[in-house]
Amino acid sequence: MASRALENRVALITGGARGLGFAVSRKFSDLGAGLVITGTPGDAVPEAAQMINDFGGRAVGFIGDVGVESQAEACVHFAQETYDQIDILVHLYSVTPVEREVDSLRISDFDHTVYTDLRSIFLVTHFALPFLRESHGVILSPGAEKNGELEMNPVLGAAHAWMEAFNRGVALQNKKWGVRAHSILKSRSSPLEEVADAYASYAIGPTTDDFKKNLGLYRQSADLDL
Repeated sequence: MASRALENRVALITGGARGLGFAVSRKFSDLGAGLVITGTPGDAVPEAAQMINDFGGRAVGFIGDVGVESQAEACVHFAQETYDQIDILVHLYSVTPVEREVDSLRISDFDHTVYTDLRSIFLVTHFALPFLRESHGVILSPGAEKNGELEMNPVLGAAHAWMEAFNRGVALQNKKWGVRAHSILKSRSSPLEEVADAYASYAIGPTTDDFKKNLGLYRQSADLDL
């Protein structure tokens, strides 16, 4: 992909300070995007943003719980006020609950999955959509994993299926504004860098060679053609 393919674009990445989120943050920064990296207290948000800046990128951090309505709204408005635009919304603020059979899963684990993987995505999308419409932006989130996720973790599998359905609905409602939404399908063994490359390809758009190359491994949930 082009070395500065995301130049002059701004990405709001929830959960962008750890794991896959930080891999995506680094990839987007390498491609020229300005970043807003979010995380909860205890996440290395300042350190992640500083590392991006030390390598010549542009990143600011927001610490808060985007599962709380007021904090999700504050996060989105912080991003908009910092850069005067939001072009890409990446949902990676999520939790992987303990793998147990449904009858032995704690109710609190189920509630926490709903809170982090459903409520937070809805809230941030809700507040970001007006700005994404202005920029003809894109929304990216995880899709269901390969390799028997439903059998190993039906709660997480159901949450990812909800994300895909939600993305599809958001894309259909907002295609008249040029907003795209995609769910990224990965396997548990996929290297973080490879998955981050796929997120970048979808952020750039469906006409790039990298996007076409990744169609066999990553699922496009919804786009302008639906």
